[in-house]
Amino acid sequence: MGYFEVNMFPGKYVQYIIHISLCILVLSSCQSTEDVIIKRLREIKRKAHIRVEDLKCYASKKEVFTPVVLNPDDYIRKIDAAILVIDSLDNPSSSFELAIHLNQTIPEMNYIFSVFSTISDKQTTGRIYGLSQRDKNYVEYVLHRAKSASQKIDLEKVIYESLKDSQQVNGKVAIILMSYWDRLTSSIIQMLNRFQHHHKDKLCIYTIGLKTRKNCPKIMNEKGCGFSICETSVATGFGMADFVKQVFLKQVSHPIDIAIPDHQLTVPTPVLSVNDSDSDGVPDHHDRCPGTPMNLLVNDEGCWLPDMIFFQRDRSDLQPEAYPTLDQLVNMLRRNPSLSLEIHGHTCNTHTSQYNEALSINRAESARKYLIQKGISPDRIVIKGLSQAKPIYPNTSEDNRSKNRRVEFLLKRGAH
Repeated sequence: MGYFEVNMFPGKYVQYIIHISLCILVLSSCQSTEDVIIKRLREIKRKAHIRVEDLKCYASKKEVFTPVVLNPDDYIRKIDAAILVIDSLDNPSSSFELAIHLNQTIPEMNYIFSVFSTISDKQTTGRIYGLSQRDKNYVEYVLHRAKSASQKIDLEKVIYESLKDSQQVNGKVAIILMSYWDRLTSSIIQMLNRFQHHHKDKLCIYTIGLKTRKNCPKIMNEKGCGFSICETSVATGFGMADFVKQVFLKQVSHPIDIAIPDHQLTVPTPVLSVNDSDSDGVPDHHDRCPGTPMNLLVNDEGCWLPDMIFFQRDRSDLQPEAYPTLDQLVNMLRRNPSLSLEIHGHTCNTHTSQYNEALSINRAESARKYLIQKGISPDRIVIKGLSQAKPIYPNTSEDNRSKNRRVEFLLKRGAH
């Protein structure tokens, strides 16, 4: 906002000028706090004889959210289903209001929908709506009612359950995660990245940083579908509408009117998966790993996605934290004798490629030896050393490099 000399204007216009200036300041500067606004207006206050209390009245006013109406006739669906995850422990009212604004803006186009929250009175999974066809009015009712819930649920568990929901839909899915950046732990981010990597053709993940005004980090891998934004980006009706258009919609052009039968204009409703005997979210006719135990994340072929195991710098010996994952692998391979396993060793970039290739092979070999000691046939296991070629995080900090010093497991049907 530019400064002007109040004395240049006739006295009767001064109040109008100040009032207009205040409105521009408050409505256009998302990053200005009340104190900043007051400080910037003190000079005007001194010359116009306006009390600071009057200025505070303007500065404290909050714009009412007005949803932008998006006409379904102007768009086609970009996705078939949306799963909303709300991290509502710290400020339930604010986070649920943001979710309500999102729901008010999404046009009614037969989306499959589910909503998860970290507070709930009925569901230990955190699900408060769905998985079902979206009923806009009922979703809003559920979100209002959830504000008063008292049972707290771990964020990582809620996100895990939402990923399982995404496997129940045949079609493209968007997961929208509303959370505080400092609550998205490395294990949560690794789980999201790993799951998206195996479902990259159908899944996009979007994160909205609550109570964040700037410096929004990118949560997902660069190659992953989705993006991260701050809450202020969707605080207004137009901002939320822009987000909805990017996530949910594709613009369509309107050609010359041609008579088309009404039944051809009907938007098809996404179909939920059926005949899933092991309840892993993959239909039996696509499931290459039938009999997967309950509550395990699987890939598009219904095969379990084991956790990664990690290593200390320049080391290839197994850490105690690796044994639960390896023991799960042993049980899975014993129950499914037709499964085989690939073990991929990885490193960070702190040494030469030749050194890192040998180290990555040794890390994979450590896991292989443990499985063989537990009775798994060596013929069912293949190891690969990928050196530093496939980092999951940029090697720009020690924390990131520690996440790249890892071994990954890939279960496959049939012999190698």
